[in-house]
This record gives sequence, structure tokens and C-alpha cells, in this order.
Amino acid sequence: MLLQLLQNVVKSIESEEWLFVKFLIEQLDD
Repeated sequence: MLLQLLQNVVKSIESEEWLFVKFLIEQLDD
């Protein structure tokens, strides 16, 4: 489950969506 999600994120790294995802992750880490 989580691994699949991470794989999807990795596939999206080159897209602008990655910046948004990274932003969300940083908010969650807070």
C-alpha cells in the first residue's frame, strides 16, 4: 500500500506535482 504510493510519488518527481506533494509532506511532518 504505502510502497505503491511511494512508487507513484517517485514517478511524479519530474512533474510540477512533485513540488505540491513535497509541500504537503512537509506540512504533515510538522
